[in-house]
Amino acid sequence: MGSNPTLSATAPAYADSFILRSRYKCSTCWSAQGDSAGQRGTAVLSKLPPRERQIVDILYERGALAVADICDALPVQLSGSAVRAMLKRLEDKGYVRRAGSERGFLYSPVVSDTVAKKSALSEIVRVFFNGSPASAASALLGMSDKLKQDEIDELERMIARARKSKGGQ
Repeated sequence: MGSNPTLSATAPAYADSFILRSRYKCSTCWSAQGDSAGQRGTAVLSKLPPRERQIVDILYERGALAVADICDALPVQLSGSAVRAMLKRLEDKGYVRRAGSERGFLYSPVVSDTVAKKSALSEIVRVFFNGSPASAASALLGMSDKLKQDEIDELERMIARARKSKGGQ
């Protein structure tokens, strides 16, 4: 795929379904429309090699980190140079960015965790629930014995807001 993936014949068939219209690269989709300046399609996070995926997951979990901190967080001991090489590949692919600090470079995910969560959830709904958010919500509510009362109250408020935004009661 290279460091600058573009939509081609090898793009997933569901490319048209998940288009993120922002300057950030969607962690779980391909951009299927013409890219504006600075935008390019980005492959599914789950398609990353396992170690690169672990690094991105650690960055989402812990926030911006230096190479030494990433090395410490990995379940398998890797050298700093190996981690730096993977971070360089991830940066070239558009998954992470680096910023200078007094401790050296700090690496963080390009896509905000909110956008990544929404995009990942959209993919799960598409794959496991035939694109039906109601089916996904039903499955989650089937786990209601694990929900706290304040979580149930928040769900009710969210449903009320959704109804209101759709012109319902």
